[in-house]
Amino acid sequence: MKLDKKILKDFKSLFPVKADSFTGGYIWGKNNQMIADIVNGDMRVRGWGRISKFEQGEEYQDFMQQFIAEAINEKYKRDYE
Repeated sequence: MKLDKKILKDFKSLFPVKADSFTGGYIWGKNNQMIADIVNGDMRVRGWGRISKFEQGEEYQDFMQQFIAEAINEKYKRDYE
């Protein structure tokens, strides 16, 4: 998926991300943008309030979902297989 320049700039601004298990399992971007949360073992891509203003908001959320899944799989293969 090719993201427009505004969305790509927002995506790049998220890094590095941090996990915050103290408050219930959130993943935060560099400037405290919520990226995902984990509730009852389920991970949800978050940030719709911020990205809903983008022309490609739905595509951006789909991109983040795919990005997170690929990152998790890559980490699993690297460290646990």
